[in-house]
Amino acid sequence: MTGRPLRAAVGPVERLTLLLAAVTVIAAVLGRSLESLLPGAPPWWVMVGAVAFAEATAVHLQTRRNAMTLCLSEIPLVIGLALVAPVALLAERLLGMVVIFVVVDRMSPRKIAFNLARAGVETVVAVTT
Repeated sequence: MTGRPLRAAVGPVERLTLLLAAVTVIAAVLGRSLESLLPGAPPWWVMVGAVAFAEATAVHLQTRRNAMTLCLSEIPLVIGLALVAPVALLAERLLGMVVIFVVVDRMSPRKIAFNLARAGVETVVAVTT
């Protein structure tokens, strides 16, 4: 032991994650309407499944020396923007991502926290614009 006190490492990634999470929570509290925008809005479990499927599915395109990966996660987001209440969309999107990040991808808690905070802010920005 070197004699230095142990200190929790809070680096720039953790600070950014906390900032993104705080923005998401504040926006969710300020816009807490859970009413669906249309009477035929899909049930929450359909949207969670759609988000999980889109996150798990990636399309890889390769042409000669170039490669591109397309993620389909924006499709359920656009559908949700048209049919689902903003706070419900945020919750459904984050829940679908948690399922994939924990069960399929087995990400570290730090990476899960950052990706959820990023997706939360992304959803809030999409809802408010």
